[in-house]
Formats: sequence, C-alpha cells, structure tokens
Amino acid sequence: MKIAILLSGHPRFNKDFDTFLEKLKGYEQADWFCYFWQHSDPYPTGFDLVSPSWANIDRDWAMEKIRSNLPPGNRLIDFELADPNEVEILNPANIQPHVNVDGLCKMYHGVYHADLFRQAHERRFGEYDLVIKARPDLVLLNDCDLVQIKQQLDQNPNTIVIPSNHIHGYGYRTNDMLGIGLSNTMKGYSNAITQFKAYADAGFHFHPETLLAFHCNINGITFESGNFEVGVRVAGTTTDGVYRSDFGRWV
Repeated sequence: MKIAILLSGHPRFNKDFDTFLEKLKGYEQADWFCYFWQHSDPYPTGFDLVSPSWANIDRDWAMEKIRSNLPPGNRLIDFELADPNEVEILNPANIQPHVNVDGLCKMYHGVYHADLFRQAHERRFGEYDLVIKARPDLVLLNDCDLVQIKQQLDQNPNTIVIPSNHIHGYGYRTNDMLGIGLSNTMKGYSNAITQFKAYADAGFHFHPETLLAFHCNINGITFESGNFEVGVRVAGTTTDGVYRSDFGRWV
C-alpha cells in the first residue's frame, strides 16, 4: 500500500511523533508532503511548543532531519516554507469565545497547500491508496491499521476516518487532528479553507472542527471513527502552568 502523509503549520515535532510513526501499520511506502511556517513566534502563554532548531527554519537542515528520522519505506517528497504573515485572516461575526481566528485560518491554509503538492505529485505519478492529514505533535495511543481502513473506505469512498476521541464541534462535529481518506475525498476535505469566508459571511459558527465538519457535510463527505485514539503533546512537562515539550530526537 502506498500512502501520502500531509504535515503543515508550525513544526511542533516532539517525542510523541515517534510513537505516531511506530503505530501506523499496514503500508509499504509513505510519501511525505510538508508545508511549514518559515518562522514560529513564541506561544502567547509561554508554552514551549517549537524546538529552537525549528523556530527559524534552515531548509536544508530541516529536510535532512526529517529524512534521517523517518523509518524505512518513507520518503520526503515535498518540503515548502511559507510566511504565516501572508495568510488572509478573516473577520467572522460569529466567533466562539475560545477560538483563535488567526490560528484557525493559518492551520487550514497550511492543510490546503500541503495537499495541493500531493495532488500535483499524483498527476505525474498516480493516486495514493490513502491520504493522511496529520500533525507533528500527534501521538497514536494504539495501532492504526491502514489495511482495515482501506477496506472500510473502499466500501464507503466519501468517508474520512478519524480517531474515536477528541471529537468536537457545535452541531457539526469531527476530530481535526488526524484524517484518513481516499485521494479525491481528501481533496474535498483539505480545500475547506477556500470556503471559510463564505461561511463566515453567512454567520456560521467560526470554530475549527465545526467549520470542517460542516464543509464536509455539504460536500457529501462523512466521518467515521476508527479503532484508534490519538493524543497531542503527551510528551513534556508542566511547571507552574507552563508546558514544555519533550522534543526528543527532533530537537
């Protein structure tokens, strides 16, 4: 099985990601498409989420770091850097109190562009069996069987498989940390940001999981929970309310 994996946004690699790599099962080849911010400012709360080595990225160093840390059968295909300050930040009227609109717009912008590189690669070399949207601070808490998921999606091609936990939203709900789908379905999933302005102008709840789930719903894409759970930034310590990530070998 040949799969594509999308990473985007802030390069918050930490020790947890090694567990993600270990527990992703059932593929022969994985191609990686990365679209990261060139620089990452300190987190407002003081949380230590990005290793100093990744805060202002040296492209050659970063590509070699990823290549050297990926297991056999994994290839870094595309690695792009972008300026987060160039992303259009929307001004929605209906914002949930805890939502960071700046971060939300940038997050989905990154997902969209990482997937554009995947689509361009497919036009030259053919479709992947599965496409996975992930994040570099994600941990799989148990094995994720891609063979089983592929069989599930072959029966329900307009479905995205998500973890069975961390499902959030207002009316429309999903988990936006990890999504697994067939090639064309993931195209519809990843282009959500292209419609966010229309949703905002219509007064829709501007909340990350809600927006993604609503977008997929109106485009005929459903979500099904897989037999796996995820965590985020499990590795690390919290002192006086300030979290510091354990970057492990990704430092």
